[in-house]
Amino acid sequence: MSLESWRDAQLLVEHETSRQEITELLEIVSTDLRDAHIEELSPDRPLACCYGALLTAARAALRASGYRVPKGTPSHYYYAIQSLQFTAGLDSRVLRQIESLGKKRATADYARMREVSESMVGETLAFAEEHCAHIIDWIRVKYPALIKDSSCSSNKGTGT
Repeated sequence: MSLESWRDAQLLVEHETSRQEITELLEIVSTDLRDAHIEELSPDRPLACCYGALLTAARAALRASGYRVPKGTPSHYYYAIQSLQFTAGLDSRVLRQIESLGKKRATADYARMREVSESMVGETLAFAEEHCAHIIDWIRVKYPALIKDSSCSSNKGTGT
C-alpha cells in the first residue's frame, strides 16, 4: 500500500497545498496542544484537544505530501490518521494508540463524560506532543518550503 494506491482506490485525491495552508494547520495543532494544558478544563477536554492536534497534524502531513481525503468521505478521520504510516512513518502501534484516543474522545464527548483520569490526561498530552513534534519535524525535513522558519516550533508544551 501507498498514498498512490489509496489515490487509485479513490480514498485520497491529489491536493496542491501552500505554505499558508500548512502554517494554518500547524497553528491549529499548536493551539490544541496549548489548550490541553489549561488546568481549569475538565479532564475530558484536554483529551479532545490532544486528539484534535494529532488529527490536524496528520492532515498537514497528508496535504504536504500532495493529497487529502475527499470531502464527505465516511471514515475521513481514519484515513487521515492511517496516512501517517506513509507520510511521517509512524508505526502501526502508534496509529492504534491514536485511534484509541479518538474513541476515548468520542465516548467522552457523546456518551459518558468524566471518565477520563488526570493520569490519562498527562500520558495523552505527552504522547500527543511527542508525535505532533515528530510529524512537524518530518514536514520540516521533507518539505522545508512549506514551513516558516520562525513558526511551528516543535518544542513540547510551548506550541507546535
